[in-house]
Amino acid sequence: MSFAFAFLDFFGKRLIFGLIILFMTMPVIILIIPQFELAVRFNLIDTLPGLVVVYIAQNIPLATFILTGFFKQLPRDLLEAAYMDGANAWKTCWKIVFPLSKPVLATVTIIASLGAWDEYIWANTIINTSAKRTLPVGIAAFQGVQISNWGLIFAASLMAVTPIIIIFIFMQRYFIKGTFTGAVKG
Repeated sequence: MSFAFAFLDFFGKRLIFGLIILFMTMPVIILIIPQFELAVRFNLIDTLPGLVVVYIAQNIPLATFILTGFFKQLPRDLLEAAYMDGANAWKTCWKIVFPLSKPVLATVTIIASLGAWDEYIWANTIINTSAKRTLPVGIAAFQGVQISNWGLIFAASLMAVTPIIIIFIFMQRYFIKGTFTGAVKG
């Protein structure tokens, strides 16, 4: 989708991209009732696919925005040279654009993973079974009204942050490149 926004001209391109930006600026809590009604209609209440579908949908606007900005900075000459050599749009995307976009894809992956991993409101809304709870909901369940077991809460919080730290360590070199891509014009 971002490749199309960056390189192709089609009817309604600016309107659709504007709607994506609009969805990106909406607070998640505004959409909770329509999302819940859709989850009820498609029998996704108390299921892990119900979480995954919403997490993916929530991250699409930001990923599209970031990737479109990156793709617009790629030199057109590089893509035109691929077309002159006989590559179609799919082959150009797969062989040229995708390898160049590893840093920005790592950045989007880290941001989306962090957003889904730390999300509390949607998981607390649709998951009823204690075995299916996400870590933020489970950690909140450790807190009592009168007494909280802080040692258990801190241990669970450490376990919750560990996978994100591991993802960041493995993707750090791409993440650093991705965050500074386009910062210096040269």
